[in-house]
Amino acid sequence: MEKPILIRKLDYCLGSRRDAMFPFIGEGIFTQDGGPWKHSRELLRRPFLKTHYQNLEGFQEPVNNLLSRLSSSSGVVDLQPLFFQFTLATTTTLIFGQPVESSEDDKQNSFARSFDHASWITTLRSRLTDFYWIYRPKHYREACKNIKAFADGFVTTALSAISEGKNEEASDRYALIEDLYADYKDERLVRDQLINVLLAALRLYPPIPINVRFANKTTWLPRGGGPDGRSPILVRKGLGLGLVSYYMHRRKDIYGEDAMEYRPERWEGPGLADIGWAYLPFHGGPRLCLGSKHCISTGV
Repeated sequence: MEKPILIRKLDYCLGSRRDAMFPFIGEGIFTQDGGPWKHSRELLRRPFLKTHYQNLEGFQEPVNNLLSRLSSSSGVVDLQPLFFQFTLATTTTLIFGQPVESSEDDKQNSFARSFDHASWITTLRSRLTDFYWIYRPKHYREACKNIKAFADGFVTTALSAISEGKNEEASDRYALIEDLYADYKDERLVRDQLINVLLAALRLYPPIPINVRFANKTTWLPRGGGPDGRSPILVRKGLGLGLVSYYMHRRKDIYGEDAMEYRPERWEGPGLADIGWAYLPFHGGPRLCLGSKHCISTGV
């Protein structure tokens, strides 16, 4: 079921998800369909494939900071906030040209909290589909404002450094921002795309738990109909379909009776060798996550 929905891009669109996400990430690859989405995809693909991204230099400072914090800790250590700070630092090095850790502690913490909160509220708004507008709390609006102000600062710094020196170091450090500005000539659009990429690469909750598509036209799915659910089923134009990988990744008929247990060695045998579309940490098809390789590098 997941494969035809994700690969048949002409049959499905974002629908109300665009408006639900717009206050948070603005005009970017996650809120676009059709031609604008294709243009963004090609534009953002290039920086991710550049050799300066494929080396590990951007990981050195964040790794050292993580090890320092761990070595200075005693007793039981909560790793989640430490790993979040580490991932945030490596990701912003790629996207903004410098880690968030290089900014003031108060600003760093404010950005992290705002991004976490805005991500969560945006998820709730997306689940409301056409009624997303009902839920727009004050703290959410403030978080979105903080995120954009923070990203604006990096864009201004990068463009100033590039225009003043135009040296190779500045161009390499701020390659993504330079590429985006050369295309858009609009700092606001550059900022919005950076936040979109940050959302793709950061992965506060590594697998996207729910993905939604709306039918652009009346179409069909190969299974889901009939008394046993194995016959084709009609999908009428405008109908929304939810892909819940959170539950699929916990199905006992796929992953075994111990599907709810953390057991990495389950991947060592032949049982899951041909799992295919039953494992979608980065989803698939034309909208395959641009930040997938960055996530894997961070994990390694």
